[in-house]
Amino acid sequence: MKNNKMVSKAFSTSAVITFIVLASIVLGGVGSGPCITGEPLTTHKTPCGWTVNSDQGQGGVELCGDCYACGEEDDAICPEDFGANCSRCCDPECNATLSGYVTDEVSGEGINGVTLTAITPHLSTTYTTTTTYDEDIKPGYYNFTVPRCYLTIKAEKLPDYSRQYVDFPRDEGKPFIKDFTMGSQTCSDDCTIKDAKGRDRCDPACNGISGCLYEAGTWTIGGTLDYNVSEACKGKFPSEVRVKLGIINGTHKLLVDCCDGAPYTARIVNATIAIDDNITNVYTGEHAGPGIDSQGNVKHKFLKAHTIHYTRE
Repeated sequence: MKNNKMVSKAFSTSAVITFIVLASIVLGGVGSGPCITGEPLTTHKTPCGWTVNSDQGQGGVELCGDCYACGEEDDAICPEDFGANCSRCCDPECNATLSGYVTDEVSGEGINGVTLTAITPHLSTTYTTTTTYDEDIKPGYYNFTVPRCYLTIKAEKLPDYSRQYVDFPRDEGKPFIKDFTMGSQTCSDDCTIKDAKGRDRCDPACNGISGCLYEAGTWTIGGTLDYNVSEACKGKFPSEVRVKLGIINGTHKLLVDCCDGAPYTARIVNATIAIDDNITNVYTGEHAGPGIDSQGNVKHKFLKAHTIHYTRE
């Protein structure tokens, strides 16, 4: 029994020492520089598409021979905890808390039901919340966790208020508080709403305002086709015409001019060329002539044709 106890004690001591060594390797014996194995790994890129570089806010860290770059998901590592900088390439493990109040710019009253979404293009995780009452029953309050990087928050409550894009400066890990206001929805006569950069873009929130149409339906003339103008035109510029909604039949397709919103047909043109023909040029493209709208009325759309030049020896 005495020998067994001594063996057991020796084994326990060995296990403790082994655990301490491993722990020191994982937690204490790591570098805090950007992904270095002899020479900087200039070919290692972050999910944001940039080469690892903490000076540019898109760093990484080498842990036990493995590189953990900013922006990588599901790796359970926040590179900033080891000295890297992820300010320009949001990492889902490096978090901060945002909170504040959203109010009406005219009345000053808090607005419940505003949806706030953090824009993080390279991350699959969606960071979103909705304003509600705070502990003191004050409306318009929000509080949610987001990556601690430079962020733009999209705030919307359609159709009552205009969509807002609010820039949030970088947070160093402390709770960040920001209040902002929202104005009434403004839909232009051309069925557009301004985006974050002040550019006019087609927006389904204009549906039914000033004759704007962003509807879904079923086309039944010459064939049957389910279409959705909202999905096809959302975010498009007014100059983007002839957006295809689908094929009606073997000879016609359904188009829409964003942000006009009223679908119309156009003939599908296919050019067939015989090998013995003497050809100097061929015109292809959209049917350059009248189409019809959903009421069967002629709608003249003189669309662009393409010229293809063939040289025959």
